[in-house]
Amino acid sequence: MKKITIVLIFLLINTSISFSYNRGFVEIYVKGGLAKAENKDYQGAIQSYNKAIELEPICVEAYNNRTNAKRRLKNYSGATQDYNKAIKLDPMFTDAYTNRSNLKITLKDFKNAMQDSNKAIKITPGLASAYSNRGLAKYHLRDYPCAIQDCTKSIKLDAKNDDAYLTRGVAKYKLEDNEGALADFKKSAALGNEQAFVNLKNIRQPNNMIQKQKYKYEYTF
Repeated sequence: MKKITIVLIFLLINTSISFSYNRGFVEIYVKGGLAKAENKDYQGAIQSYNKAIELEPICVEAYNNRTNAKRRLKNYSGATQDYNKAIKLDPMFTDAYTNRSNLKITLKDFKNAMQDSNKAIKITPGLASAYSNRGLAKYHLRDYPCAIQDCTKSIKLDAKNDDAYLTRGVAKYKLEDNEGALADFKKSAALGNEQAFVNLKNIRQPNNMIQKQKYKYEYTF
């Protein structure tokens, strides 16, 4: 009995050491993936995340980050699969819901994008990006008043959310509130949003025509 106990303790110690060893390498690969993504080496980033997942198949962060790299390469099918996997592993992981909402907007699946934003808000009520995503989805569904409401909520939570100002500005323009649109475009442009600069130029033209809002994605790198 004493021998069996010693063997079990030995196995437990070895397992713990092995897990710690693997976790250390997983973190290295995840950080490496982030660095490669920042340098726009998205294929290299994916390879790093693949290594992390091989060592730790339940690493939610690796799946979520890998989806962002896949999206940059326009591998939307692969990105969707990774978001689904991340959510399956951790149903409370708000980043995955928010990012999948972004992707669904890209794919013009606006109603399901709203559902993902709703889930993110339910988990984290103070998540500014979830409100701006939902506002953008509502904008594309031509529900301009509700789009403005969601973007306003997002701005209250994060005053530096340039996308929220931009979306709210275009929604206001659609409702013929040119002064309100102009103010939001100025704020968005001051925060560095390139589309806002374009819209500012257009709204000041005699026969102004605001370009259709193109969403600038929120990546988690």
